[in-house]
Amino acid sequence: MLRPKPESTAGLNSYSPRLTHPYSRGNNTIKLLDNNLDTAEQASPLSDASFRAIFEIAPNPMGVVELLEDDILHLADNAAAGQLFNHSPQWMLRKRATEIGIPSDAVCQWLGHYRKSKSTGLPQRFEYAHQTATLRVLLLVTVCHIGNSPTGRPRFSYVAEDVTSSRRTQAALQWRVHQYEELHADAERHQRELALRDKVRTAVMQELDPSAVIRTVVESIAEILGYTHVGIYLVRGRMLELQHHVGYDDVITHIPLNRGIMGKVARTGKSILLEDVSKEPTFISATNDVVSEICVPLFEGEKVAGILNVESTGGLRLTRDDLETIIAMSEFISIALGRARLYAEMKESKERFQAFMNNSPALAFIKDAEGKYVYVNEPFERAFGLSASDLIGKNNTCWLPEKLAMHIQQHDQVVLSTGTIIEVTETIPTANGVPHDWLVYKFPISDAGGQQLVGSVAIDITVRKQAEDELHQLAIRDELTGLYNRREMRRLIEEAAERFQTYGHSAALIMLDIDHFKLVNDNYGHKVGDRVLQWLAQMLHTQINRLHSLARYGGEELAIILPDTTESEALAIAEYIREAIAAHPYRLSRSSDRMLGIPLTVSLGVAALSGDIDCEDALIAAADAALYEAKRQGRNRAVLFDSEGPTTMTFLTSGPLRSDLLPGH
Repeated sequence: MLRPKPESTAGLNSYSPRLTHPYSRGNNTIKLLDNNLDTAEQASPLSDASFRAIFEIAPNPMGVVELLEDDILHLADNAAAGQLFNHSPQWMLRKRATEIGIPSDAVCQWLGHYRKSKSTGLPQRFEYAHQTATLRVLLLVTVCHIGNSPTGRPRFSYVAEDVTSSRRTQAALQWRVHQYEELHADAERHQRELALRDKVRTAVMQELDPSAVIRTVVESIAEILGYTHVGIYLVRGRMLELQHHVGYDDVITHIPLNRGIMGKVARTGKSILLEDVSKEPTFISATNDVVSEICVPLFEGEKVAGILNVESTGGLRLTRDDLETIIAMSEFISIALGRARLYAEMKESKERFQAFMNNSPALAFIKDAEGKYVYVNEPFERAFGLSASDLIGKNNTCWLPEKLAMHIQQHDQVVLSTGTIIEVTETIPTANGVPHDWLVYKFPISDAGGQQLVGSVAIDITVRKQAEDELHQLAIRDELTGLYNRREMRRLIEEAAERFQTYGHSAALIMLDIDHFKLVNDNYGHKVGDRVLQWLAQMLHTQINRLHSLARYGGEELAIILPDTTESEALAIAEYIREAIAAHPYRLSRSSDRMLGIPLTVSLGVAALSGDIDCEDALIAAADAALYEAKRQGRNRAVLFDSEGPTTMTFLTSGPLRSDLLPGH
């Protein structure tokens, strides 16, 4: 298109013709001028008659000025300058620029260039738009530093040239160039459109796959016509679904039919050109700098099947010429969509299944009645480091230990024999050999020939089980010692009591308390006290067997639950523990060259389940009472609770401990 002829010269500041400045540092006239200024500050600085005559009749405004702190003092101006500023040169003598009528912002502009000339020692040129009494003119001003006044103020010469007419001529010439360029661009665009139509027509005739046609059209439109953002959407139910795009970093893959410009085109079947998308509140964009948008419907018969969408960025505005081109392209796409519909429907079903199975987070596999694989998805292959070709037609014994393979086969047989869905947990090593826990759903299916198959979907629950185990341990363990906490201790005792009541299995409880533990905290601090408790917990682990359970009942009071243990055996174990603790003081490091031992003793209360003590609360109360009796008798002893009263170890006569009650058994 042809652009309108410009009416003004705004924005043409790049034009800068060369000018010859009338002053130079070696000019005799300037030297004379400098001398006059130095010797006669109140007189006119131009005393040389011949120079003054040239100065006065010069057609360009010129003069000499002196810089003040925030203004410019005029020392001499010729007649052309007086005409420019609408004052006589005599009146302007020793007047400030602001008094002459130059705006303060313009004065700042002049001051900047004067100072730059002084600092660089070179003339400075700049353009200045000045409003005269009758019109606005564009001046090309050249300033040059010519010396300083006796008081040290810098003085400058200036020459101004009216370039308004030359700028207008330049603008007119540029307008003519633009006309030629646009005519040339229109011709080139027409050639590109013809080439694009041929390329799209060929793709439509040779290709049945609509996705290939769509890809060719989108990329050809972007390449040949130069559009930066192109996309094609197809109608899928109540949504527009993106098929292919060029130019977008972030894409909108789905757009509801009741939203945006594309939704409106899909509903109405009419093309829309938005030259300025900022004026359209319903416009939806995947990028922020879109200027224009063209939406054209794609038809399959009388029904809208999709949208061809083109957007422009970078300040480029789309026009009706662009709209006509896009409409022409849409006709070819509509033909391709109609021819390829049946082909796409057949292909889509298989591809949808494969895409679903291979992008699923779950492992999916199918086996026949003999346990041979007939299908595995890609996540299955990745998990176990096997390819489908390694597995199809083979059973689990080709890659799993025989015992594990048979165990899995038993689950498959349950599905085949009952025809029901089952849920099982199977532990199977992955490709790196690490066992993983899998939650597997197995269900019966049939193929097209009626053959019975077992379909399976497996989810890796290893991390979940680990997290559950960790949470469970946090719930039942004491944070300081790592022993069971009070809640878990009561649960274990309750289980032992239920076994006693149901089967008559014996069980005992030892309550243990550190003697004078407060002195440890008072003398060494609570941190040392905590370490003592941790040390004691570790030591107790070495003094009992794996069937016994340790718990922290509270403070420095610990408990040992002993299943299948009589009261006499429990008392013997308590004395064994007491002696071991008394013989091993806690070693506290106080310096690099010596260790400090803290002697520790414990008091222990022992109770066992019996006819009178047959529940959780009764057993704890009995062991606690025996513990307090041990402390009452002087500490550092083990006391057994019985119906006739507590009994200390010193009064108990028994044989050696059973070997299975000793540590390590």
